[in-house]
Amino acid sequence: MADQAEPDVTDFFATGDYSFWSRILEPASQALVEAARVAAGGRVLDVAAGDGNTALAASRRGAIVTALDPSRAQIERGRRRAGMESGPIAWVLADGRRLPFADSSFDRCLDSFGEEMTVVEMFRVVRSRGVVGIAQWTGEGFFGAYVELIRSFTPGPDRGRYRPDLGQEDFVRASLAPFAESIGVQRRAIPARFTTGASFCDELLRRDPYVRPLHAAMVSERWDDFSEELRRLVPFWNAADDGSVLLELTYQLTVATKP
Repeated sequence: MADQAEPDVTDFFATGDYSFWSRILEPASQALVEAARVAAGGRVLDVAAGDGNTALAASRRGAIVTALDPSRAQIERGRRRAGMESGPIAWVLADGRRLPFADSSFDRCLDSFGEEMTVVEMFRVVRSRGVVGIAQWTGEGFFGAYVELIRSFTPGPDRGRYRPDLGQEDFVRASLAPFAESIGVQRRAIPARFTTGASFCDELLRRDPYVRPLHAAMVSERWDDFSEELRRLVPFWNAADDGSVLLELTYQLTVATKP
């Protein structure tokens, strides 16, 4: 499928290496497609697909997959990954808040850690008895603290604690109830393992696309302060006791069925 439109956003994913995060997040995508009961022949839309974790997980199950994302750089990475697996995935450049598809076009509509998408649109494009599945950060643990660290070094007003709405059970049940026949919510964690805290921090600071614009905008002293704060954060959340690093990245998995 051809690109639908050029989203009016700055594509910061064009810098950095998102594979650092997509490699870590793959288990959540696998859990999402399992919980959503993705099956061979089913029509699946992956909203905010990034470089393809959830789209690829669904394609491996034999689903007919469309992957949508507002980042051209992410779509190109996803296409390369799918090409290596010969995955027949249709890639669409578009804004997840306005899905360019007719009503009831899909059997499953899935989102893993997307930032700009609406559940109203997700339910609209899913058929009756279809499933909407969402994996989203709770804002707790290391990842929540890491986002709050980035925010504290980013110019602009204080946005408070990082608590994504779709990672909070009360919000999800209240906002999905008008559209869903049933709603299932689970709290899960992704175990992120690294050899040492130093190697994890070095790789994160070098590759994370969320950090690259921050680095470019900082004077060297400010960047050093940010780096030191990160290096103090990792041991605080490290669950390993053998010198390695184990970070439990907490997220919420939601699966809802449309009437």
